[in-house]
Amino acid sequence: MEGTKVINSINRTFFPDKPIGKLIHNKEKYYYFDTGTNKLFSCTRDDFRILEELFGGVTFENTLSKLSYIYSFDSILKTFHRIHKAIAEQQILKLKPNNKFRIANERTDIGDLLDGHINSITLEITQHCNLACRYCINSNYYSTRNDMSEDMIYRSIDFLKDHSGNANEVYVGFYGGEPLLKFDLIKRAVYYAQNNLSKKMNFNLTTNATKITDETARFLIDQDFSIIVSLDGSKEIHDSNRIYKNEKGSYLETVRGLEKLLSYSKNKKRGTISTNSVYSPPFSRDKIEAIRHELDIRGITRSMISYEMQETLSRFYSRDCMKEDLGLLDWALMNSNKEIKRNDDLIRSIFERQIARFFQRPLYLKPVCVLMNGCCIPGFRKNYISTSGKIRVCEKISYNSPTIGDIMTGYDLDSIKRNYINNFIQSGTDMCSKCWLCNLCDLCFASVFDDSGAINLSKWQSNCKEKAESCERIIRYSLDCFRTKSNRQYLRSIKFS
Repeated sequence: MEGTKVINSINRTFFPDKPIGKLIHNKEKYYYFDTGTNKLFSCTRDDFRILEELFGGVTFENTLSKLSYIYSFDSILKTFHRIHKAIAEQQILKLKPNNKFRIANERTDIGDLLDGHINSITLEITQHCNLACRYCINSNYYSTRNDMSEDMIYRSIDFLKDHSGNANEVYVGFYGGEPLLKFDLIKRAVYYAQNNLSKKMNFNLTTNATKITDETARFLIDQDFSIIVSLDGSKEIHDSNRIYKNEKGSYLETVRGLEKLLSYSKNKKRGTISTNSVYSPPFSRDKIEAIRHELDIRGITRSMISYEMQETLSRFYSRDCMKEDLGLLDWALMNSNKEIKRNDDLIRSIFERQIARFFQRPLYLKPVCVLMNGCCIPGFRKNYISTSGKIRVCEKISYNSPTIGDIMTGYDLDSIKRNYINNFIQSGTDMCSKCWLCNLCDLCFASVFDDSGAINLSKWQSNCKEKAESCERIIRYSLDCFRTKSNRQYLRSIKFS
């Protein structure tokens, strides 16, 4: 009688609709990740194989028949008992497809959230640039290029002041174009912010460093800027894409500017200098190593590397050119130290936050509905303010994507809800509510909006597939990392916005 009850329970759990989860095999160890609760369970090899058949089977009768050729009925029943017990005690295997894809309840009152809790603006100080990088995301967006007026800068900082009443510190970033083409405006913005915001100030800037002089280096370091310098690697690699309008490479000027920043930073012991490398075709293990070597000889201790944007990849390169002998993630995992914090920044920039995100994942007592958890609340974490005063989600999303407000009139809550939250939910429900990664996914608006400013399901699906594959590899790697106490302490210390 008990056996019949258990068999019927397994039948209802896996047929006709499958629960959402993922079976993960790591060397000689076997695991099941349950999407609804975010729990990870170890299991025996035989339990793993029986679960594989249950997840892959079309009907319960056919699955049971197939299993009977491999295992005795008693072995099958023992596994079914263990699964039935876990379902009852751990509430796993209960989340099914077609749940509502939604934003978390505590984040729905967007108006109140944006009224006094924002702490960051990024000023598009200029749309002009002295380079003509082949992969530049902004190369096709501007019919004419403009600079931000001094009045607009001050209004933007006032906007931050008016909407950051509950924030303890604020961040002001400068972006372009090449922001240092308007160094005089940056200085005025810094002084105005310091004189008008009675909070801890943090300034940041992304630059190609070709316009760095002794004066600019001294000012940026003295004002404790966090500076990201775009350096793609060796001279050959860097100059293949980061070129002037006359197609001359910019490597020598970039390195000269970087060295000035590093020199002043070392002397003053202030400011943070880091580099960002764009990894573009042709891809190869040797190319990654060459980038790493360049950063080492420059004495760069803070670095990031990421793939070229998908839109420019498909626009400029053939499929053959984009083939990889070793991907960035696989290279990083192969070359990583067992003690995560001992890895250099380049390696850590590729996978560290993904591991930490998995380690810090919330565990649920009961299955939760699928959350819209990869996206920020537009305006809350970032505010990218264009030269004209339009507020955009961030610098990474298409310039043609819907704006979320204007410095003069404030946030457009209707646009935020309609174009980002509701449209995102409606477009993603069918796909995301069936995905085993849905409660951990960190794909954001930049991953789904295309150059036209619309949600592109093809782009979304492509990024989703890559994310799921990389996350599975991350989980496999993490299972060994989590055994070390120092790794657990380090991963617990990593903060997320």
